[in-house]
Amino acid sequence: MLKDLVEAYPGMLRFGAGTGFNPVRRNFTGLLSSDSARPEAEKYLRRLEDFAARLDVAFPGQFEDARKTLRENLAAMREELAKQRRL
Repeated sequence: MLKDLVEAYPGMLRFGAGTGFNPVRRNFTGLLSSDSARPEAEKYLRRLEDFAARLDVAFPGQFEDARKTLRENLAAMREELAKQRRL
């Protein structure tokens, strides 16, 4: 599970970006911007939702900052996907 967390948020050294950079949102936005990638964006979102659920069960009361960030990202991605569906 921690491997999933590191893969989702690999750290800024890998990307050469500042602390405001969000690799999860960047990946999701990239998937949505492709003409045929909405199913891939939905799959990515489901994978992260599953990861968030597993993280909550495995580490209750721990990694609160990481879990909060992930929940906020999931909410924003759901909202963006809903906007795309209305278009």
